Amino acid sequence: VVFNNWTEINSWDGPFLERISPTAADKTLAARSDKIQLMFNHGFDFMLEQTPIGRHRSFEPDDFGVFNEATLVDPDIYEKLDLVVELIRMGAIYGQSFRFEVLAESWVDEPDPSDYNPRSLPERTIDEFRWYESGPVTYPAYEATTVDLRDGEPVAVRSQTDWKQWVEKRSVPSLVDLVEEHHTRRNPTLAATRQKPVISELKEFIASHE
Repeated sequence: VVFNNWTEINSWDGPFLERISPTAADKTLAARSDKIQLMFNHGFDFMLEQTPIGRHRSFEPDDFGVFNEATLVDPDIYEKLDLVVELIRMGAIYGQSFRFEVLAESWVDEPDPSDYNPRSLPERTIDEFRWYESGPVTYPAYEATTVDLRDGEPVAVRSQTDWKQWVEKRSVPSLVDLVEEHHTRRNPTLAATRQKPVISELKEFIASHE
């Protein structure tokens, strides 16, 4: 959760800007921080679905936002989590999001143009919310959010060069190998028909970013 960071939200009745006030999370963290679920893509991922991927350990608000630490399920136990972990590690999944219910808000319907709002979109400030779940996502609404891994090794590499060096040092499977393995492990019957297009596209993507 990032405070006072304007982001554009596209809703059914049109776009608007939204930000979260620095005290908006205080009551919900005091009341139910132990009930906030740790999910990937809000529980809508086709592999992981509504299964939590671990448990939140702590929430620490500061001037920037709410810093959070969590423990993931061991990928050796929860095999579907392997690919998500590696994508976070290489920086392909880089942000987070949270599901919440707005309890108090304030609006400026017709603001003057500004540097952060040149189109004079309506502005909403969330003053209080109830927090239900959060975790890493593929497309974070607030791009200022971040997610990293810590396991005793250098993590959160941000370039293809860093990723190659990390792979060579650790002698771990490449991203292509991981996708191949997951397709085969999930459904060997469909692997032959689905695997080739995915691997081909992935190889082209990696080659274009080298």
